[in-house]
Amino acid sequence: MKDTINSYAKISIGDLCFTKIRVPTQDISEKVQKKLFKMGIKWNGEGMVVRYDASFLFITSTYVLQRCSTEEYFEEQRHDEIDYQDILGA
Repeated sequence: MKDTINSYAKISIGDLCFTKIRVPTQDISEKVQKKLFKMGIKWNGEGMVVRYDASFLFITSTYVLQRCSTEEYFEEQRHDEIDYQDILGA
């Protein structure tokens, strides 16, 4: 069973610690990444470059953005899942 934050409420950077986000399209992925960059979350070593191959995003406990390409790996991770709409509404 996965934990999902699905409130569509305004969230802050503190709410994003150790979370994962499923993004259904490249356009939504770009918007989510840009919003996370504005909140101070960046790729480790890559800064604020939009990654178009990022269907599944993770935010570490140190607020570093990571990605994976398989749903299986995404589902296996114990991060709390946040709906991308929560990010875009923040």
